[in-house]
Amino acid sequence: MYVLGINAAYHESAACLVQDGQIVAAIEEERLSRRKHGKDAEPSNGQVLPLLAIQHCLDVAGIKLGDVSWVGYSLEPRARLQNKHFSDRVVPGGWGSAAGEQLFFDLVQRVPAELLSMGMTGEFKWVGHHLAHAASAFYPSPFQEAAVLCIDGIGETGSTLFTYGRGARMDVLDEIAYPSSLGFLWEKFSKFLGFSDYDACKVMGLASYGDPAKYLRPFERLLTLEPEGRFALDGEALRFRVEDYVPIEAMFGISRRKKGDPILAAHEDIAAALQEITNRTLTHMVGHLAKRTGSKNLCMAGGVALNCVANRIAFEASPFERLYVQPAAHDAGTALGAALYVRHAMLGHQERFPAPHPYAGPRFDDAAIERALVAADVVYERVPDIERKAAELIAAGNIVGWFQGAMEFGPRALGNRSLLADPRNPSMKRILNDRVKHREEFRPFAPSVLAEEAGQWFCIEKSTPTSDFMLLAYPARPERKDSIPAVVHVDATSRIQTVRAETNPRYHKLISAFREITGVPMVLNTSFNDNEPIVCTPEDAVATFKGTRIDALAIGNFLVEARRQSGKTADGASREAPVVPGGMSAADLFNGFVGANVIRALQHLDVLDALDPVVPADVDALSRAAGVAAERITPLLAAATSLGILAPRGGGYVLTSTGVDVRQHVGFFIWAVGGYGRMFAELGALARSSEPRPMDLIDRGDVALGSDLCNTRLMRQTILDAFVAQDFSMMVDLGCGNAGRLIDICTAKAGVRGIGFDLSAVAVALAKNNVAARGLSDRVGVHQANVLDMQQLEELAPEIRKADLVTSFMMLHDLFNAAPPAVVLQGIRRGFPAARRFLFADTFRMPEGEAGVRPPIFNLGFQLTHSVMALDLFTPALYREAFEAADMRLRQQIALGVPNTYLFVVDAA
Repeated sequence: MYVLGINAAYHESAACLVQDGQIVAAIEEERLSRRKHGKDAEPSNGQVLPLLAIQHCLDVAGIKLGDVSWVGYSLEPRARLQNKHFSDRVVPGGWGSAAGEQLFFDLVQRVPAELLSMGMTGEFKWVGHHLAHAASAFYPSPFQEAAVLCIDGIGETGSTLFTYGRGARMDVLDEIAYPSSLGFLWEKFSKFLGFSDYDACKVMGLASYGDPAKYLRPFERLLTLEPEGRFALDGEALRFRVEDYVPIEAMFGISRRKKGDPILAAHEDIAAALQEITNRTLTHMVGHLAKRTGSKNLCMAGGVALNCVANRIAFEASPFERLYVQPAAHDAGTALGAALYVRHAMLGHQERFPAPHPYAGPRFDDAAIERALVAADVVYERVPDIERKAAELIAAGNIVGWFQGAMEFGPRALGNRSLLADPRNPSMKRILNDRVKHREEFRPFAPSVLAEEAGQWFCIEKSTPTSDFMLLAYPARPERKDSIPAVVHVDATSRIQTVRAETNPRYHKLISAFREITGVPMVLNTSFNDNEPIVCTPEDAVATFKGTRIDALAIGNFLVEARRQSGKTADGASREAPVVPGGMSAADLFNGFVGANVIRALQHLDVLDALDPVVPADVDALSRAAGVAAERITPLLAAATSLGILAPRGGGYVLTSTGVDVRQHVGFFIWAVGGYGRMFAELGALARSSEPRPMDLIDRGDVALGSDLCNTRLMRQTILDAFVAQDFSMMVDLGCGNAGRLIDICTAKAGVRGIGFDLSAVAVALAKNNVAARGLSDRVGVHQANVLDMQQLEELAPEIRKADLVTSFMMLHDLFNAAPPAVVLQGIRRGFPAARRFLFADTFRMPEGEAGVRPPIFNLGFQLTHSVMALDLFTPALYREAFEAADMRLRQQIALGVPNTYLFVVDAA
């Protein structure tokens, strides 16, 4: 038996076809018509149906409308008509007015006749709008019984519905009526803050920048929490149905922001207070529903259920143990709910089928995709392992359009119609906005993370499959958040999507490959679109690819790369411009030189760590941190501002996204400007083979300091995880620098002893001070020595022959230049006869690239300095061959978060 569900009353028009309780197809009209929201929410178009969506559903099943037994429509028109009797401020002929409500009623009543003219022969049923929302959440959930909460703008006359589902039944417990509507509250304040009534997501992103305390009192006057989980809003002050903001302006003491006006701190604070009052209200309702039903299961739907911040807070504060939020929680989901309500609640069918994923939209085989590629006249290739190739491109800094399988049903792109990027790059938010998304800078991007590793990166108190739908915002773990700055919001949370192999194997495989390359089990995921509905068909995907500056399109098993295309983009810009030689201007190169020195100075003066991306620091505070007069530091701050590292705010300075990126990678600047600065300055003289020798130009103290900062800020947790997993009692670190690594490991593993060697006297002096400062002198020893001279090492520390673990970071390439790699490894094995486990890390030669393509940070400088010193860099493949030749067994290769840098875990065979 087929049941067709339709949503078309207000907006997000959609259709869903269910066969014997299972979803056959579900899609929003906008994805096919390419008109956002499907239609305008106006009384004058109540009869307009999602014809393209309906036809698609029928086509997927291979049936006609006459084969459908029942049609459910997610509205009760007669209940809606009651709005014309309410006392309210309205626009003549608009919503709430007698004329507008009567017009809408008359038009929507035409729907059954319209369907009959299209061939409908089955029964037609009106389904209450909020009952359809509730049904969309409960019936596809994995629960046999559950409390169900629907929070919306308005259904017919209500805004919020409390229900309880068991089996096929759904019992209404209570309803909150208009004008007490959280959904309308968000729409009103979205417009008050200068956005549209569809822009609640923007306000939610802005809220994280503000202080809720500053405007919480006015919101508490507007919204009152009442017994039994209820709340009331001041409809007279809010005036939802007219564009009148006078009472709000008086209450908040600020004029309505106009589109394009600057966003002030007051706007951020209002958004924060709105989010806070929403958190409290949802927690209040959820807590009551738990007491009322006694259930351990909660289902949610309605537009407000897309608020990922409030969802997590309310769920974790409640007695509920399990949560299911409908991925299409907005009005489109009522098409699904209407179909399921007819089947279960009206017809009494008991058998239910959980919907563990949202992939119910159109899918296309390779033949259809290739026809679209040929028609678009793009250069493409078939790739045997598209997941691995996409992961490699993302890890190299590219933006990849990912078009696979069936489209998602709902507002989120969940790995089948997505733009993917590297979450480790703090500049990626700006890059995506500049090149593709063209949206506000304050809006965050979300990560898709392997479900099995999410708990290692985010603080998840109650695990729930709802995280698969990107509907919960979790705090990033403090020790991890700096590794993924592109997907951690200013409040240190991320709206995560957990990805499971059983529901999206191809996407899971891509992220797993990215983890193998980088050590990070997630990618940045945003919707594949550019101010348009999310792409649906291959033709849509190719058009958006050609009209933007996306680097690559992985579509089915085909790959399209921007660098291989010719011609122009849709806006007339050269397609080759971002990737051909000459990508950096003379100004970029010169300002980069100046900027690198400014960055080193700010770090040297302790200013960089005294700055924050949110809270401004004034010049006096920064001068105190630096220990210098304000007038001496002001020129550096001005230069950093001109370079986009800092921004003036509130009488002080904050770090920009570039500044955050710089601070994370500051070790590279110390390494290059301080450690190798003299060598770079003498490149011309060195090319003429003039004195001094390259090695004499190295400041080994800054090399050690820069390396330690890189370890601490980019690789520390990965390194610690690798060492903590090993079983050993004494370790030797060849090339220990300032002993930061030794200190971390010996602190993390109680009872373990460590011995470090380094050629640099400055580094060893720093190391000894650091060890003493941490109170580890009895367990950690550091010596100056040539690590190639095993006799010297043993004379300094005879106990090294008992070491059962040996490690070396960024040094094997130097040793391999002095002797054949297998000989070096065999010598290390002989020098440490008790060692059974070796952990070797190194940075490798960059893969051959194309002229003009910007190399990743650090690699170019590392390669150049070694070339000047007549030292070769190698490939991971050579290391693997050397291990085998030295009779050593490679157990694991771990990416360390720095481009082309890996840690090898090796056993003595």
